[in-house]
Amino acid sequence: MSACLAVIAAVCFHGLTSVAIHDAGLGVHASVKLNGAEATVQVRSDQVLSLDWRRLPGVCNEDFCVAYYRRCTRSDDMTKCAYRYAILDSGVEKVIELTASDMPHLKAAEQLISILSPAGEAAGEIMLAELKTEAPVEQPPYCRPSGPMADCWPNPPRASSGNPSP
Repeated sequence: MSACLAVIAAVCFHGLTSVAIHDAGLGVHASVKLNGAEATVQVRSDQVLSLDWRRLPGVCNEDFCVAYYRRCTRSDDMTKCAYRYAILDSGVEKVIELTASDMPHLKAAEQLISILSPAGEAAGEIMLAELKTEAPVEQPPYCRPSGPMADCWPNPPRASSGNPSP
């Protein structure tokens, strides 16, 4: 894939028409317009959650893995998907929401957005289009907000694809 035109919160945009940053104090998000779609990326939030990767699908490349929750809603004039993901070894939930006028525009936008490796763009990326499995439940599974977290976030081995469970 070509170089990123913009990198926002370790999310790479390979194509875009405009970017706006919205700072609400404890929460910051970026709105990115693409051809026929708009992405919202959570940059900062005071609500820090850890996804329970043991109960989520995952995608890996040679450098890193993400566990993710993908949920889409459709209406006559709009398709909206929320992608909640965590890079394994960090555990902190990150959020991208993608809205498009129809499914072809959403699919095209998924091809222009990628999650970057914690080591940076040169170390690899996972395209949003690779997060294909849609969740059957309305809320993602989370780790307990208190108590020992080690049982929820061990260091799993690297895999080539599929669920990143040990």
